[in-house]
Amino acid sequence: LEFAFEELYDDSRWEILNVPHDWIIKETPDSEYSGNEGFFPGGNAWYRKHFVVPKEDKNKSVILEFDCIYHRSDVYVNGVWLGHCSYGYTPLYYDLTPYIKFGLKNVIAVKVNTGGGTRWYAGGGIIRHVYLHTLNKLHVSHFGTFIKTTGLSENFANIDVTTNINNSYSAPVQFTLQTCIFNVDGNFVTRIKSNHSLLQNSRDEFNQKIVLPNPELWDIYTPYLYFAITEIILDYVTVDRYKTTFGIRTLEWNTQKGLLLNGRQIKVKGGNIHDDLGMLGNAYNSRCWERRLGTLKNMGFNEIRASHNLRPREMMDLFDRMGF
Repeated sequence: LEFAFEELYDDSRWEILNVPHDWIIKETPDSEYSGNEGFFPGGNAWYRKHFVVPKEDKNKSVILEFDCIYHRSDVYVNGVWLGHCSYGYTPLYYDLTPYIKFGLKNVIAVKVNTGGGTRWYAGGGIIRHVYLHTLNKLHVSHFGTFIKTTGLSENFANIDVTTNINNSYSAPVQFTLQTCIFNVDGNFVTRIKSNHSLLQNSRDEFNQKIVLPNPELWDIYTPYLYFAITEIILDYVTVDRYKTTFGIRTLEWNTQKGLLLNGRQIKVKGGNIHDDLGMLGNAYNSRCWERRLGTLKNMGFNEIRASHNLRPREMMDLFDRMGF
């Protein structure tokens, strides 16, 4: 496998699989291996993915995102080395644009080295989701929205929306930023539009203030969620659309009453959980986590300590949706 990074390497007889994927859980445990790894062997593994980016996207940026690769990873595209990461829980972002052959076959190769380094079973491989983003030169930055409740009453909520926008054009642009709010059923609630300008090859933050009528509050018992659709409109054409899920609630720490959620005192009843799934390994599985969190919820838990590393966004979404 020394040359598995090469573009023309013959992988026709490789196992076909889906990610997230933990390759170590299929190995045979043995007492000769370190208990620190759950008595499973470590070693090297390779992944390869063939894909095509349409010709019509040739003027866009192509970004490859790994939620994480466990452990020590090297990533290649079309035989070109993109980078190395030593830590297995770091989200990774690689700009593929200079190396993509638009309209033709491309190949990503990933090498993983999982030997040693934990006190628990950590698995190995591309254990979380992978995303390929094709972006207009004017777009919302990755995780580029932040929504905050700044005022709350029975009849309305004041919402601040901060949007980070990136302009990769070689000239300044003038654009319209539109944010639409929808309720949990997908019904339109309200919107705001504002006009802005942004210098070439730069990015900046833009703030919008929204008054949301008759808000439904997020609570541990009724975790109500809205979502915002952010649109960038350039020359009357929507060039980017970005979705953000959020809840409306207030949190307060009070020396006399403790933690107040929406003005009501609550007791934090939490648990500390690792990110593996026992005999299923460490590849992220939303249904398994939904079941696990549902069991904890039925036992009275309302808080999670996620030891000890960054958790995938899908798990954070479950926390929001299930009232943790």
